Amino acid sequence: GSRLEATEGQNVTISFDIDEVEKATQVKITFKGVNEKQPSVIAQRPWISHDEPPAGVSLRVEKGRVNVTIQHVNISSSGLYEALALFKNKKPSRANATLLVNEAPFSSTSAPPHSSTPKPPDTSNVLWLCAVIPLVIVISVVICFCKRRKATLIVAGSRLEATEGQNATISFDIDEVEKATQVKITSIRGNEKQPSVIAQRPWISHDEPPAGVSLLVEKGRVSLTIQHVSISDSGLYKAQALIKFKKSTASAVLLVHIFLQSSTTSDLQSSATAHLHPKTSQLI
Repeated sequence: GSRLEATEGQNVTISFDIDEVEKATQVKITFKGVNEKQPSVIAQRPWISHDEPPAGVSLRVEKGRVNVTIQHVNISSSGLYEALALFKNKKPSRANATLLVNEAPFSSTSAPPHSSTPKPPDTSNVLWLCAVIPLVIVISVVICFCKRRKATLIVAGSRLEATEGQNATISFDIDEVEKATQVKITSIRGNEKQPSVIAQRPWISHDEPPAGVSLLVEKGRVSLTIQHVSISDSGLYKAQALIKFKKSTASAVLLVHIFLQSSTTSDLQSSATAHLHPKTSQLI
């Protein structure tokens, strides 16, 4: 048989000359590697195996010739290839060829000349500091505003003001309120027409008490705390105390402003000094 040589990565076509091979009922190509003991079928026409034909191998039958093409050969493609043609009324015909695949030569390009130019100074640390310092300043300012926004505002009087996000405590001065059998806080906020109970002691409604609202009864004073007030919390608040068949009431107006970054610390910590005393007392 013939002897062929190729280089790794090439597409190789091996041709086998067999008389009247175009009339064969079956054409088969086998391959036996250098260290293999048994040949294996790599191409067949028609393909009658249950396995899929090997990828990258194609078979073409012409008049008097069989061509097998192997794509991207490598070292393991080296070995003995044999073509077998089976005929109906004729003895089988064989032809073989040996393929030797060589390693692809490495390109020997010359290394670029070494330059001895001085290394520029490393400014990465300076740039890093320039980027971090403004970021630290911004974060500090944001934290400062957040702390100021969450400051607790304790006020008492007829007209109270607070900023969004604060915890506002409204104090109502009612004589002997600590002796009351019932204390109730109602509010009319926004566009509401009827007052709603937001705190009560004891709580006698079937509904759960509103979240974020707490009520504290002390000697002569009722304190209502609303956490994280918003614009919708603006309105009229009224305290009612039932003391020995007598009802005492006190009221206050809360006005919540939109949070502004330009607000100063003194504004957030300001509180009214006027105390609210019972406005009405009536027998039940």
